[in-house]
Amino acid sequence: GPLDMTVQEAWPRSALQHLIRRTYKPLLVRELLLLQAPKPSQGRSASSSRSLVLPPKWLVAACGRFLTQVVLSRDGLMAVVKGFSDTAVKVSQGSSEWRKFESLAGIVARLPAKATVPEYYKQICPQVRIY
Repeated sequence: GPLDMTVQEAWPRSALQHLIRRTYKPLLVRELLLLQAPKPSQGRSASSSRSLVLPPKWLVAACGRFLTQVVLSRDGLMAVVKGFSDTAVKVSQGSSEWRKFESLAGIVARLPAKATVPEYYKQICPQVRIY
């Protein structure tokens, strides 16, 4: 019945949220970035260069929502910076360091769908520290 459907849908979401809360945040960021990154195609194309296959839009959107959760969490901005600065992270094939940080700036500057600018900055600005 309808109640069973709700329980069946709620459990995976609850388990996923639990996993996300318990995972080391920079590692979570790195894995979310890897899930969003274009991958080289496995087949040979007519050209000598290999083309990139984009992940499904629903996966990119879901990863974006989880990245937003991380940014807005306690010390989330630092977790995102650490996740990006991990040398294993490749935002795209052959990307240079500046492109990684350009992507980082894009994630931090992107306003979450249900937030206002003042609300967002109220959560982000205290996380910005000058050392």
